[in-house]
Order: sequence, then C-alpha cells, then structure tokens
Amino acid sequence: MRSRITRVLALSGPSGAGKTTAFESLTSSSFHGMDAKYSTSNQHKISSNQLLSKWMFLGYWFKEAYNLHIDGVTGFLSDRSPLDSCAYLNHGADLVRDLTLRSFQELEAEKGVKVDHIYMTASISTLRERARQRDLQFGAEPHRLSEKSGALESSIAFYDSNASLFSRKIDTTNMSIEVVAQTCRKMATEIFSEDL
Repeated sequence: MRSRITRVLALSGPSGAGKTTAFESLTSSSFHGMDAKYSTSNQHKISSNQLLSKWMFLGYWFKEAYNLHIDGVTGFLSDRSPLDSCAYLNHGADLVRDLTLRSFQELEAEKGVKVDHIYMTASISTLRERARQRDLQFGAEPHRLSEKSGALESSIAFYDSNASLFSRKIDTTNMSIEVVAQTCRKMATEIFSEDL
C-alpha cells in the first residue's frame, strides 16, 4: 500500500508555446525540475515523426518520473509530457495516446505519482515567429519536425481534439516572457498546494 503521493506538473503544447521559458523560470527559483528532454532521449536523431523516437522518450520520461518519486521528491515539473509524443506522429497517435494514458493511470494507482497535464499554446503566427527567433538565436536543428510543413497545424489539431486530457490551458499569445513565468508560477503553486 502506497503511503506517499508525488505530484508532477507536465507542460504540453507546440514548440514556441512557452514551456521551456516557464520551466526554466520555475526551476531556477523554488520548484524541482525533471531532466527529461526529448533531445536527450533521441541522441540518435531519429526523425521525430517516427514511433521509435517517441517510444524512446516515453520510456525515458516514465523512468525519470519514477526515479524522482523513489528519491523522495514530492513535487516537480517537466517541460515536456509524454502526451506531446502523440501530437507529432504521422501514424498511430491515438494508440500511443491510449497506452500513455494507461501508463499514467498505473503510475498513479500503483506508485502514487499523479500527473497534472497543462496545455500551453499561442496563435499559429506567434508560434511560428517564436520558432524563427529561436532558430536565429540557437541555429536550426534539421531533425526537428516543427520545421516541416504542416507539423504545427497537425500538432495543434491533436491538442485541440484532446482538450479534455488537460486540467488547464494557458494561451501565451500576448504574454511577455515575464508574464508567462508569473502565470505558470501561480498555477504551479496552486497545484502543488492542493490536498490529494
């Protein structure tokens, strides 16, 4: 019988929505962050629209979440959710979503790890401009699917059609970096202080 609950706040959404901005701001102050980046799990640079690359990330994410729970961390953030893996798949998104949701259920029921899913988004024009600015600043990554035609629209369609999976939605279209961080800090404080 489990005696301790671990709360995970997992940020989801398309590239440019502000997930990393929020994550870096929150984890540099008072919140614990989970180091489970897609780029770390995909060291072989497998195309991000392929199931294999997503499956590698799913295993990596769940392992890291469970390890933090075992280490005694009672609440932490992730700037990617396994649900994001479904949004960019060419085929099998619904199957992967269903298996991922089952894994979340098992993680909570069997291990005491509850995941809160937060959907961060912005207008398509804002997302495109942020991606362009990031590529200018850091250089483009050829293996990144977000640069491919139609990927952004199809990912947003996935998020919108699965809106019921997310406990909260944050539209960052007209938010500065500071306001994104402030909004997410308030939300995280509320979620981590809730009684389970």
